[in-house]
Amino acid sequence: KKALAERDYITELSGLAEVQRAAEAAGEDIDWDSEGQGEDEGEGELL
Repeated sequence: KKALAERDYITELSGLAEVQRAAEAAGEDIDWDSEGQGEDEGEGELL
């Protein structure tokens, strides 16, 4: 009954909420702007 009554109960119980918080915190540290770095676009690096 508690799982049906409380919206975030399952996400907190399963640990998913903590994973989401960690992902959001990590996402804030990523520099998504890749312009101006002199890399060729569309080509990857062959290892």
